[in-house]
Amino acid sequence: MNISDLLGFSVKNKASDLHLSSDLPLIIGMNGDVRKINLSALEHAQLHAMVYDITNDGQRKTFEEMSDAPVTIYF
Repeated sequence: MNISDLLGFSVKNKASDLHLSSDLPLIIGMNGDVRKINLSALEHAQLHAMVYDITNDGQRKTFEEMSDAPVTIYF
């Protein structure tokens, strides 16, 4: 699983947002509700790599400063 797969799944399912947190279920927002994705939770290293794949240096710095916060991607 990679970030492109998760983003593609989210778009295909008309999600408004994707919520990623280490060791917690993956969640998408749909029509004002949140729904768990039936996939294994991401380990910290996996989430870290995914975030680094789609961010620039400034965003990475912010991510590192807030490393305990969940990541939410809005569409």
